[in-house]
Amino acid sequence: MILHKRTTVALAVLLAGCSGELGAPDAPPEPSNGPGGPGQTNEPSETRTVNDDGTITVTKADGSTETLDMAGNVIDSTPPLTQSPTGDASDPTKPSEGITSAPSRCEPGTPKSSQIPRITNRQYDNTVLDLLGVDLQLAASTLQADSKGNMDARTWQSYLDAAKAIAAEITTNPTAQAAAITCTTEDAACAKQVITEFGAKVFRRPLTDEEIARYEGLYSDSGSSFEERMAPVFQALFQSPYFLTIAELSEDPSTDEAGAERFALSDYELASRLSYMLWDTMPDGPLLTAAANGELTVGNGLAEQASRMLSDERAKGLVERLHMDYMRMGANTRWTGYARDAAKYPAYSPTQIDALAQETLLVADDVIFGGGSFAELMTTTTGYVNADTAALYGLDPSDYGAELTKAELGEGRPGLLTRAGFLAANSYGNRTSPIHRGAFIMKDVLCTPMGDPSPNAASTPLPNDPSLVTNRQKTDAQTSIGPECIGCHQGVINPAGFALEAFDAVGGVQTTDNGAPIETQADVIVGSQVVHVAGAQDLMTAIAAAPEAQRCYTENWVQVAYNRVLSDQDACTVDQIATKLADPAYSVTSLIADLATVESFRYRAHETEVTQ
Repeated sequence: MILHKRTTVALAVLLAGCSGELGAPDAPPEPSNGPGGPGQTNEPSETRTVNDDGTITVTKADGSTETLDMAGNVIDSTPPLTQSPTGDASDPTKPSEGITSAPSRCEPGTPKSSQIPRITNRQYDNTVLDLLGVDLQLAASTLQADSKGNMDARTWQSYLDAAKAIAAEITTNPTAQAAAITCTTEDAACAKQVITEFGAKVFRRPLTDEEIARYEGLYSDSGSSFEERMAPVFQALFQSPYFLTIAELSEDPSTDEAGAERFALSDYELASRLSYMLWDTMPDGPLLTAAANGELTVGNGLAEQASRMLSDERAKGLVERLHMDYMRMGANTRWTGYARDAAKYPAYSPTQIDALAQETLLVADDVIFGGGSFAELMTTTTGYVNADTAALYGLDPSDYGAELTKAELGEGRPGLLTRAGFLAANSYGNRTSPIHRGAFIMKDVLCTPMGDPSPNAASTPLPNDPSLVTNRQKTDAQTSIGPECIGCHQGVINPAGFALEAFDAVGGVQTTDNGAPIETQADVIVGSQVVHVAGAQDLMTAIAAAPEAQRCYTENWVQVAYNRVLSDQDACTVDQIATKLADPAYSVTSLIADLATVESFRYRAHETEVTQ
């Protein structure tokens, strides 16, 4: 790997000319997503209309259209009517939108966000499970989809219906009854005890005397059982804003470093903020006890709790969600439902798709909870394979069963971007896609500013020139047809993708392409430098060491962990943490703990907009 010291001005000129990307198919389409791909959609829904001439018009949810010929090839397209986000960081089943509105500079102060964000549907189900010991799965059966902004009538009605279902469960299910009702006298005194003790768990804080009296007023003297007489109380508790939101109403004012007023969170507010960030559920007993004792607002109490919670299995959900977002995985993305040419790739099977996605998450889990760093995530040679996927890595399928098993893949497979899941997802049906692979690396791993593709990018065919043999040669010629293509592709997107050409469209190793040797040498822009790489190993080593990649990874963490679009104040947190990633001894779990203990985590600012 050779570093070329070129001027920042030269790099800026290259990037300034980057306006989009090309990527037209030369094979029947596959139902995967991504820039420039065939029949693809970056939104969860689309409509298809068969025209009189036999072509098909695909209208996507963002207003863009594609016209496909009878073989499924894209012959025309129009851009989106508006640029809208394509995912939700709170729901890993939705396509990810990645970094949104990433700040360019740090402005000191306390990030402004809603002080009463609603819990997500996932958090709702997790909290009910922790409270009752029963998984009601109300997100799937009753609740409206997660949304931001003001609550509409349908969402409120779904909360009312869910609260009624929870009350009914406590009435009829012995497990739920035992969790909610711990007294045995079955009278008004018992009702008050339930309201006081169970209500404090539901609200994640002690109830005031006024609140206790209000809920006592809902206890009914009529009903065939104590549980039925308590049903109105339970229903009211679970439709309260104090259950449905992570309310931060403390009014302990101070002034931040920018001179603006801010409010210190109480111990109970810190407990909820920490627990819903790390576990997506309510605080557990030790965390509530620490809050009750005032330990979270003094000394190292908050850091100690964060460290304890990161060793719990529940923290794995946050890590999985982050890496699904970071790798742009989930439903309606390029990672799902793709097809490959069976004659060209006999080792491919549709049954591999889910396993390859799961492998990516297992590798991240292995590195992070093994105390690994960002650099290790980019260079690890650990994989997870089963009998169905082993051949893709040159391993003997007979050595594996149906379960994914940890395996050593060798130095030729460094980091997440050389796992078969990423490589296959970012390919076409009968060839690799250096454009998709390179664009992902530049935009989503290095956070390189790039423009949108030109309107006709998706319909630009590969050149039909017999002198062009390899996919690299054809892609190079395809993206050399105009200044808007050359500026973006030749210097920015293509080289990073070419460095991964040793891996075919299903993620296996390839040494030739149409009989010609594979070429993986490239000059890749990595932040402010141009790095000459011989292939994947050099590329991943350069990315692991790049401050831009370290910052980009940190931005993903700040956005997902805090569940909000990054602000200029959040950029200060990014700056503070990203510089630590350069130290190989600084683990990703340390990064997560820092997110929970930076000064701004302990405060809220005046609300300026509803963000949840």
